[in-house]
Amino acid sequence: MGLLQWLGFGAANQTGVLTPYAGPTHLQAITLQHLYDLADDHTPVTRAQAMAIPAVARGRNVICQTLGRVAWEARTGTKRTHPQPAIITQPEGNARARALTYAWTADALLFYGRAWWIARARDYNQRITCVEWVPESAITWDSEHYYVRGIRTPPENIIRIDGPHEGLLVYGQDVLKAARAISKAYGRTAANPTPALELHQTQGDKLTKEEIDQLIARWIAARNNPNGAVSYTNQAIELRTHGLPAEQLLIAGRKASSLDIAQAMGLPAWAVDAEVGGSSITYSNSPSRMRELLDLSLTGYFDAIGGRLSLDDVLPRGTWAHALVEQLTTPDFADRMAGYKAAQEAGIYTAEQCIAIETGTPLEGDPK
Repeated sequence: MGLLQWLGFGAANQTGVLTPYAGPTHLQAITLQHLYDLADDHTPVTRAQAMAIPAVARGRNVICQTLGRVAWEARTGTKRTHPQPAIITQPEGNARARALTYAWTADALLFYGRAWWIARARDYNQRITCVEWVPESAITWDSEHYYVRGIRTPPENIIRIDGPHEGLLVYGQDVLKAARAISKAYGRTAANPTPALELHQTQGDKLTKEEIDQLIARWIAARNNPNGAVSYTNQAIELRTHGLPAEQLLIAGRKASSLDIAQAMGLPAWAVDAEVGGSSITYSNSPSRMRELLDLSLTGYFDAIGGRLSLDDVLPRGTWAHALVEQLTTPDFADRMAGYKAAQEAGIYTAEQCIAIETGTPLEGDPK
């Protein structure tokens, strides 16, 4: 692999043989930024920069932590598979907790539109039993081979999980750049909340350029002093202000930016604590919010992961990976009890069956 290919030009990373994604990644663009000393405005926003935006960090944590807490199981038809494949219940074995494996997989799908698992162990049938999640930066490829941290890796050891979209760092650059610009402007205003100042000389001999520079420098130093901002003017200097404070404008801009980010991430506004003007929609309990979150955002990630793990190179033909998303929408105790009572009065379930459902005990005839 030559230098130009490593930087994203030529054949490397631009072939359709091994991957549907083409073109240089944002990591290669950052390399070019350092080579040519490009300004931030001319380079893509990186994951680290995106996570420095509060709304993005909030949305990412909602998606990844929620997905990580959901358990998975393998099913053959409608029945729960026995025994459960280790790659589903504990993908990385003792190296990383299951919740973290799925959370970081969702993170990669969110930002890059794909996630990578590398096979680390197989059973006597040569089926993968243990994997390692690897970050986007660890994977490269050319027209013939994959490389993991620079080491050639057989394609059969690569599990690429394609996401429901091409990645926030691809389609959301404009939104992310706008959010960063507003955040920077807000920081500047917080450091210097007073409008533009003019030290206007009203009398006396005209100050020299050096005296003007010294006066301005003293005022700037006073305003930036962490112990306070106290300065001095005599009868010849009048302090004048120009323009209006921009705090309210920036606050409104940050709210609008948070809403834009929520929309770009496919999240409801409440998931990033964004305010929606004129909205009267409220949710009284967690299951209601979780159902909305599943409908608007999480289902695509669950389907992407479950669909890839259900392919024949991971699970046997006829076996598929199922996420137990009902864990997220379980009603609270009072609602469950009311439901059990209604079911018994309607003759749908007996009291013993309701107890079995509540305690997770398999019902008669239930494959679980």
